[in-house]
Amino acid sequence: MRLKPSSGGPELIFPADEVRELEIPRKEPHERALVRFREGEFAEAEREFEQALAVEDRAWMRRELLAELVRCGVARRNWAGAGTRFLALHKSDPGTHHARVIPLAWREIELTAGGRSTARQWLRGEGEIARLMGASWLLFDPEEGREAADALRRLTQSAGGRWAELAHWQLRRSDALRGRAVPGELALWEKAAGQLPADLQAGPAYLLGAAWRNLEEHSLAAAWWTRLTVLGRFDWQLAAGATREAGDALARIGQRGDAELLWREVATEFAGTDGAAEAARRLRGASDKPAGSARPNSSDLNGITP
Repeated sequence: MRLKPSSGGPELIFPADEVRELEIPRKEPHERALVRFREGEFAEAEREFEQALAVEDRAWMRRELLAELVRCGVARRNWAGAGTRFLALHKSDPGTHHARVIPLAWREIELTAGGRSTARQWLRGEGEIARLMGASWLLFDPEEGREAADALRRLTQSAGGRWAELAHWQLRRSDALRGRAVPGELALWEKAAGQLPADLQAGPAYLLGAAWRNLEEHSLAAAWWTRLTVLGRFDWQLAAGATREAGDALARIGQRGDAELLWREVATEFAGTDGAAEAARRLRGASDKPAGSARPNSSDLNGITP
């Protein structure tokens, strides 16, 4: 750990194995915002983070707050707002260790008219990070999808290492979600995912889970989706959805007890998300099922499409 005293003087260096605890002083609105976010009150959390940003003068902590505001935007599906915050974060520190919060679409998303307008502007703009986000959001758009895919292909060649890798994974999204990936191809995907930095593996892990689910390999799908929540919960909605879908996958192969554990985890730990609401519905359906029944019935999996 390297610390630069604000009062000046030489940098202080502490070996990692000597660091037992790190206590970070935060402004009061920052502390309140973290609580609000964990409680699923994303709009309130966003307001508190903005208040904290207004009174924060430490540059590194301002970047932490911008990262949290990106997460709030994604949790609220405000893609344009999240993207704008991420661009500010990247401008402040192009080598940011917050690359993990870049608001890319890993599932199909719905854009507001304003969000779509922003995405189109960024898709055709100069900045590589903005183009990556815009192309990601528009990849399944019936009018802009082809242009978005072309932009992603160019970014795999022109963007820097981690951004090029993310562009490559975005191009895999269509095959993963539409059931066009085959087992041999997925073996290569799994190897590629393992070579990514751990904090960038969550989105690819979701795609691998979806691809295996579409091949009816439900145990493999569940393994990748549960791995996503271990890798990081940077995208609260994605992590909640993946954990709920992992439960669905296990229920499909008769592992009802494990499925219910995952649904309960989502319902209690991801308040305010779609995944939490859906998991609660699964649990209500499961509670009405006779004990000892190994296979889920239609009420357990209401709304699930294979």
